[in-house]
Amino acid sequence: MKGLFSNHKDRSPTPAIANSNWEIRLGEQEFIKWRSALNEHCLFFDGASKGNPGIAGGGGVLLGPEDSTVIRFAWGLGRETNKRPEALALWQGLNQAIKGNFLSISVFGDSRLIIQALNTHKNPAKLQLSTILRKIRLILPKFLKISFFHIPRKLNS
Repeated sequence: MKGLFSNHKDRSPTPAIANSNWEIRLGEQEFIKWRSALNEHCLFFDGASKGNPGIAGGGGVLLGPEDSTVIRFAWGLGRETNKRPEALALWQGLNQAIKGNFLSISVFGDSRLIIQALNTHKNPAKLQLSTILRKIRLILPKFLKISFFHIPRKLNS
């Protein structure tokens, strides 16, 4: 994949997550090339709140190698900040992947904080978010291969 991106930044992988990258900055044409080059299951997750805190929800989609939708999930969370729904969407998506026996996946999200926290094993200061991230880290060893990619918000649709 390195050859596809002129501005790809390598990060040294952490022991628990091999082949992990937490940030790729892409132009729109590069995004199309990058997506078509993937030939494994992909998990896209996102969460949001209307106000911060505000009415919140999260969800995601798990795609097969040929862009076929395997699983979709979404739910409302009531009144929350904007980061907690994102972390819960990732946790739910990873659990869905495990249940479906999709143990080699690429994970994409626009929450730089969450992707970076998983790669560096540093917890954010917010206790609610760090609790969810610990739960996520507990299930990561169940995957044979997992890669994390940050998608800039302007490219996330």
